[in-house]
Amino acid sequence: MFHTLRGLKKDIKEIGLLVKRIERSVLIKNYFKSQQINKIHLGSDVSKVEGWLCSDLAPRASGSIYLDVSKKFPFKDESVHYIYSEHMIEHLVLDQAAFMLKECYRVLKPGGKIRLATPDFTRIMDLNINPTSKINSEYIKWISTNFLNKSANFDSIEVVNQLFHGWKHQFLYDQAYLSKMLDMNGFTQIKVCAYSHSEDENFRNLETHHLNVGNLDMVTFETLIVEAIKK
Repeated sequence: MFHTLRGLKKDIKEIGLLVKRIERSVLIKNYFKSQQINKIHLGSDVSKVEGWLCSDLAPRASGSIYLDVSKKFPFKDESVHYIYSEHMIEHLVLDQAAFMLKECYRVLKPGGKIRLATPDFTRIMDLNINPTSKINSEYIKWISTNFLNKSANFDSIEVVNQLFHGWKHQFLYDQAYLSKMLDMNGFTQIKVCAYSHSEDENFRNLETHHLNVGNLDMVTFETLIVEAIKK
């Protein structure tokens, strides 16, 4: 009986994935037919961005597609102009992140661009080195009160550990290491950008993580944003 139920659950899961893939194929076809510039948002969660095909492992916005970034992307080689991901790559183990970047490179057209936003390892580590600096102390208090349920006795060590292990984070990046990974996967002209700002109008005002957590200043402080171009 137990094995029968387990098999039934497996069958239901596989049917669910099949339905998602069928729905995805239709949405992808319609999107590419309707757009001259193809832009893919990886890990979009509830976000819905005009002109972008949003995707997530568990899509929650209408029109978003199911996409597991640790598997081959459902797009043809050199078919995409832009790829964007915000506060998602840190949820992948390193091998998965490397595979995701490889896939991004594969599907991007030559000259295509990628923009990644993720917690900044350097700023997080500095919380413990300089916990009394104005911005660091404000951030420590914000994390402690909003996510650690503390009203006093804030400790930078607890906040640093929360950033490393909380919210199912797997691997955090500094500018040098993320740039190294992009370079190893063939990307060039790698540069750091400010929150919501870009020289390319297609990447401007995309960040929405501050809306999810309710504090623009703190999210701007904690976030590393890097752009790169496919050779």
